[in-house]
Amino acid sequence: MNKVSNYIPNLHIQSTSLKTFRICRQLREANGDVAVVIESIGKRFCKQSSDSSNTTQPKAKDRKDLLYTTENIEKEHKVYSAAVHGRINFESAYELYRYSLKLVLHYCQENSAMSDYQRFCLHFFLGCLYSRLPELGFALVAAENYAKAFTCAAKLQELDSNAVSECLCKHRAIFIFGNVRYYDVSIEDALLFTTYVDRKVYQRFSPDSLEGLSDTKIRSNQDLSICALNDLPQLFTSIGCTKFSKLVLTVNALDALSHNRFKILFVDEMTNKTSAGAYNHKNTVRVLVSQGREKIRCALFHELMHKAMNRVFDHWCIPYYKNDVNAKKAYRESMKHVLLNLINFSGVSGDIDINKLAFNELVQFCFGTKLVINGIKEKSYPYVLDLFKDLRIVFDEGYSVSELDVEFITNALNYLINVENGSAYARCVQPLLDYIDKFVIPPMEKYINGHPSKNRLQLKG
Repeated sequence: MNKVSNYIPNLHIQSTSLKTFRICRQLREANGDVAVVIESIGKRFCKQSSDSSNTTQPKAKDRKDLLYTTENIEKEHKVYSAAVHGRINFESAYELYRYSLKLVLHYCQENSAMSDYQRFCLHFFLGCLYSRLPELGFALVAAENYAKAFTCAAKLQELDSNAVSECLCKHRAIFIFGNVRYYDVSIEDALLFTTYVDRKVYQRFSPDSLEGLSDTKIRSNQDLSICALNDLPQLFTSIGCTKFSKLVLTVNALDALSHNRFKILFVDEMTNKTSAGAYNHKNTVRVLVSQGREKIRCALFHELMHKAMNRVFDHWCIPYYKNDVNAKKAYRESMKHVLLNLINFSGVSGDIDINKLAFNELVQFCFGTKLVINGIKEKSYPYVLDLFKDLRIVFDEGYSVSELDVEFITNALNYLINVENGSAYARCVQPLLDYIDKFVIPPMEKYINGHPSKNRLQLKG
């Protein structure tokens, strides 16, 4: 085996693989004493915590190499290639990683009463080991161990959460970038592998710079943890809670497997200051993070809907084929009946037979006065007022007529993933859901079943 113990590269460019390899060597030289792993990893993070508390040292948020940007990941891999190819025999490294994995797993099984400190060190090391092994599915196991490591670290006062967040995010970015030719992955992980976080987000919402989000909100299991990104898989999972939203995720997951330019970006600010999300035809979805978990989910679902409609129908995000006259007519009828449901829900139609109103007259009656919105406010049912406001935007001067078909489906269904079947919101949008069942879901299923990357994705049910 080639020797690497005397090779100490600059700390700013030292390959994460070499760090893992070095600890594996220490473990073997200690005749399998797992305590050396705990000691080595513990010293590393305690040193980072000590450095971060020293005011003469740059804070983690001020560093230029934080996380999840393409240039940082590519830079790390260039270092990896230059350092590892010349100094590590891969066959030997593989045997050493396997040896270390066996020992650490056995230690974890035999020592159920470990401290949080020990669990943090060992889960972090297991994440490193699994991410180095080529077997299918190990990348996902690595992710699970990194998440467990972060959970343990959050309980430890001696570890600085900034240092842990930075390191775990960097490790996760490395193994994601290194496993782009993956097979048999879940829908959520296919999307996760193409998800990035703007550096400004990490800087703005790091624990020592909480501008815009409370400390409780950042650390809560119910909210998006911007710093550690440890609940992004659950964010994607929670969106796929209906048949339609699950198909939206599936279409985008197939796109993520097939198109290198596909990206989901969580950003600190939008070009359009009033927008919570955006999708462009260069295959990028952007979502603003400074709005709370519920709105982040809805904004992400909104943009992924646009993207799925564009991919399936190839008609500028319109949810029907270009020459499908029947679908276009049915879509417009669903719009009309959604507006009728909103007016009926408000209870203010009075003596007017709203069913006889032409479409433009119906729009004017619904949004042209305060009658309907005041009636909806009095009812105070969850999300129905939001539905009204989102549809008013669609029919307002802010959108052109050509955008009506594009935006109606997304604005009407923004909160579909938040409501129960049979809720007032669901009853109001039911005509659109009926349209989707007949004219949208079948083409989506046909697209998925005929996609060349279908066999690379875990499709259940």
